[in-house]
Amino acid sequence: MSSHFFELDTLEQELKQLSHLHQVAFAASICERMLPMYDKFSRMANWGQPSLLREVLDEVWLILQQKSIAQSKIRKLMEKIDGEGVWPDSDSDEFCDAYYLFEAQFTISALYSTLTALLTSDSKYIIGVVRNARFDTIEGFIGQRDKLYELKNSQDMLEPIANDPLAKQEVAKEMEDLQNLKKVDKLSAEFLEKLRTSSCNKGKSLIDLL
Repeated sequence: MSSHFFELDTLEQELKQLSHLHQVAFAASICERMLPMYDKFSRMANWGQPSLLREVLDEVWLILQQKSIAQSKIRKLMEKIDGEGVWPDSDSDEFCDAYYLFEAQFTISALYSTLTALLTSDSKYIIGVVRNARFDTIEGFIGQRDKLYELKNSQDMLEPIANDPLAKQEVAKEMEDLQNLKKVDKLSAEFLEKLRTSSCNKGKSLIDLL
């Protein structure tokens, strides 16, 4: 079984070897792969503000290039995400049959955690973004798609999830980004643009790789 998907201890230790902004860049790259899920939900439900989330994530990439972080600006970005018409309510009858509802929520949560990480050096928020991607999104999607939640023993679902191409693809991309971040001392505009575009996957999300 590919244990890397579920075991985050090693990843957390490696992240701690990176600078604060390098860690945030790692999280931002994950958000790039999650953003299309919110876009898809918004199109199907005819609701939401995908352009606002795109704007906020673009601002994160710009902030990573700056020498100092304006906390007031980050808090304003967080307020935008908290604004009306952004976060879909799972208890609302409006979204009872909506596709990608939870994935949209996970996307917002990951972006919010990335912004929070800019305000603190605590790597737990970066790990939170990883959890949003791996466990909330990919594990949840595969579990539902393959009806793994019907298994009596929850341990029986771990191996098929960890060995699924979607799970392997995400872990491989995270490891690639981590190694590339280790190689650079400075987050130049050129490096960040390469990291950002390599994470876009031509507009496909974490769960649309196949």
